[in-house]
Order: sequence, then C-alpha cells, then structure tokens
Amino acid sequence: GDPFNFKKTVKLVDENTEYPLVLCSFDPEVLESGLEIVSNQNPLIYAANKDNWENVADLAIEHGCPMTISSTDINEIAEISTRSLARGVEDDQIVLDPGTNPLDLRSTTNRLIKLRRAAIEDEFEALRFPLLGIPSTTWMVEESENDAAFMEATTACALVDNSIDALILHSDEVWSLMPTLILRQDLYQDPRNPASVEPELREVGEPDENSPLLITCNFALTYYTVEGDSEGVDCYIYPVDTDGTSVTSAVAGDLMTAQKIVDAIEEHDFEEIVSHKTLILPGDAAVLSGQIEVDSGWNVLVGPKDSSGIKDFLDDNWPPKKEK
Repeated sequence: GDPFNFKKTVKLVDENTEYPLVLCSFDPEVLESGLEIVSNQNPLIYAANKDNWENVADLAIEHGCPMTISSTDINEIAEISTRSLARGVEDDQIVLDPGTNPLDLRSTTNRLIKLRRAAIEDEFEALRFPLLGIPSTTWMVEESENDAAFMEATTACALVDNSIDALILHSDEVWSLMPTLILRQDLYQDPRNPASVEPELREVGEPDENSPLLITCNFALTYYTVEGDSEGVDCYIYPVDTDGTSVTSAVAGDLMTAQKIVDAIEEHDFEEIVSHKTLILPGDAAVLSGQIEVDSGWNVLVGPKDSSGIKDFLDDNWPPKKEK
C-alpha cells in the first residue's frame, strides 16, 4: 500500500528482467507510481473493482495500458466493463478476472463457462475479452510448498480446460508446470493437423561426412524424442514427411515408404553430405530396408525400436562394417 516502495520495487524488477509485468494493487495511487516507471512497456494493470474502477480506467486511458476487471460477480464485471468502455477504455485494453478460488474450483469454472457463453452465444460485447486465472492463490491456502505446487497445477489445468487465456503462477518447479503446458498444447492442437516438424535434414552436435544418418518420422513428439536421445552424438536426423504421424502408424498407413526415403536421398543430396552411404531406420520401419537398398544403392541398418537405445546401438554398429 506504499506508492514509494512500490515504485522502487517496480524499478528494481524492471532493471533485472525483460519479461512482461503485471502491476498488482487495488490502490490507484500505488498503480500509478509503478506506471511512472514501466508504462511504456505495456504492463497489465491489476485490478479494477466496483470501488476503484473509475480511477483505474483513467490510468489505463492515460498510459495506454491494459487493465483487469476483477470480481466474482459476473453482473458486476459486465457493469464495470460497460462503463469502462463508455469512459474511453479501448476494447483491446480489457482483461476479465472472475476470481480463482482453489477451495471452490466448481464455482470458479462455472463463472468462466458463463462468461464465455455470454460472449459467444449471447454476443454480449462487454464480456468478449481475455480471461485471467490466478492459480497462485493456492499458496494462500496450503501450508506445504509441495501441496501448494500440486494444487496450483490442478487448478491451472482446470482453468485451461475452461478456456482461460492467461495464468499467473507462483511455482517454478518443472513437475508442477509440465501438466499445464502439456494440457494446453493438447487442447489447442488442431486434430486435423498433428504437431509436426519440417521434413529437412537436421544436425545434432557437429556432424561431418562420417557421422551417422538417422531416419525418423516428422511427428513432433517422436522427432524431439529422437533428437533428445541422440544428444551427445554427432549425427544427422532426417524426419520423413508422415503427415505428423508416428513411425508405427506411418509404416502401417503407407505414409513412411521406401520411395519417400529414396526420394529424400536425392532431393536433399545425402550423398554430398555423408561419405558412407548408410542409413539407419527405426526398428518399426525394418520392413522398408530391403526396398530402400534395391532402389537407392544405399546400405540400410535397422536401428532400435525405441530411441532410448540409439546410443548403445551406435556404440555397437558404428562406423558401419565395410562389405567385402
């Protein structure tokens, strides 16, 4: 509640990070003191409520920054939003916070659903703005840090499930953050276009003409797993265009074919890049090896079915034995 200390703190934080900032206070004087330091960086002002919304709206207008409208009463949010717009706040300056109660997730998610339905189905202009969730409130009700981080992840996932647009989290533990990040990727991934990487020759480490050349599919999860399991080995990886499907599915569905691999050898000039003319196929694509050898003249090694075995496989089989 002290504008001087708040301003000093904002200045300290601003000098040590390039991340976007949220200025948090229900006191307009405190918020203004922080805006004096970082208003040119478009911070999010948090927050306007039924008691201070006029002053907070004026700050948003004066400094051109987005403002949060915070209330657990949807009618109140709608009223403040309508009046703020009429006062001159732009329609790209409003964020809505319907409250995050970790002890009552049912009510929290119900408010999110009602806000989204009002904006989309009822086309209510005053509620068609981004929604902010604050799972970090779990740290106010849980005594154990592990329990707080676990509950924070649970709360965040529940909010992501219900169309939240932004989250404020406290924990930086990987095990707490990962569920939310993975859920978000899964829910917002177009099922008609699976996550994939471009079919182009990629380098791991500092490969040269004697380095192994691994073939895989372009399903993002498979590719990055292969790349991660190859870390520490200087090699090339070529992800065949399989429409973003896994190796097993791609082979079964004729999306990874001998012809595609033979075409890639010519199209990407593999022969100019490596001198050994040897490919390493994933174990689940072993059925393609013979046809590739016949059509390309390259030697094919069948690698492990699981990429975790790549390093051991290369220890035993690389460099390839020269044919007599």
